[in-house]
Amino acid sequence: KSVRLRRRPADMPGTLTGIGALLIQLPGDDYFRVAGVDAAGPAGQSNKVRTGDLIVAVDGQSTARLRQDQVMRMVLGEPDTEVELSVAPGSKEDLARMISAEQLKQDQAEAAGEGE
Repeated sequence: KSVRLRRRPADMPGTLTGIGALLIQLPGDDYFRVAGVDAAGPAGQSNKVRTGDLIVAVDGQSTARLRQDQVMRMVLGEPDTEVELSVAPGSKEDLARMISAEQLKQDQAEAAGEGE
């Protein structure tokens, strides 16, 4: 689905603003996921962006396999300007499962390193 959002007003002059959503990319994911939504922000107010959703494009440009700084440059912008997100449905459960699996891998790797 396509979601058109207006970036937040600036808290300070000369700053870039976003959409009120925390985006993360887990190992193995080609796309960034919404890890959290500020209910008072543009994403939350739209009721169209949910935790767990995949951000597959920003302003028509695919986000597949992009680095975090590249996606952030696409999402952040001048205050009160519009940005269009292409969002694929995900779920909080999928996100929680993936984060738990990744944390388990990290914990196992750390434990293996301690035994040496």
